[in-house]
Amino acid sequence: MAEGASPVAEPSGSGATADSTDAADEAQELEVRLHSQSVLDGAVVLDVPVDFRPMSQAQREKRYAAGQRPSVVLANSAGDVNIAFNLTPNEMTLDQLSDFQRQMAALFRGQVDDGNWIGSSTTQICGLDWFTIEMRTEAFGTKVWNLIAGTSCNGRLLLISFNATTEQEDDWKGPCRKMLESAKLVAEPLSQPQISAAR
Repeated sequence: MAEGASPVAEPSGSGATADSTDAADEAQELEVRLHSQSVLDGAVVLDVPVDFRPMSQAQREKRYAAGQRPSVVLANSAGDVNIAFNLTPNEMTLDQLSDFQRQMAALFRGQVDDGNWIGSSTTQICGLDWFTIEMRTEAFGTKVWNLIAGTSCNGRLLLISFNATTEQEDDWKGPCRKMLESAKLVAEPLSQPQISAAR
């Protein structure tokens, strides 16, 4: 996901004051140009990088197992940072969300070691309850940082997953969380998920 990001500023010298050090830290944060995008036929709107493009069906089939394949994946040109969207067929209400979050967290927690488990929590985004799970996993011989978020959308489980190689993790954690915080559910999705620019 490093494509489309502004260059990172060089750190200050060792003689910098506390104020200048803070400014340098801020300057080193990855700057990502975002725009509002609707996905899943308007069911979800959120801010995403302007240079991310939808992964083709062939790419999704190669990267994801059939039972776990997202409906829409947006990725940078290198393919090492992506955002996956999946409105699953699983029924889910907001009342069921916390129980599901605990079950899902326990499942993933049993699959990764302590050093790769980051955490799980519940939060509110734009007034709606969501859960998040954060961890590192292995995929295609590469260690990947994952931020998975879920909520109820029209009575079904909606999952949004932000993924980056661990080399990109520190740069992309902040931008990905900002993208998630912009997510809004706005419409009943149609039968064939697609992507379009929000107006």
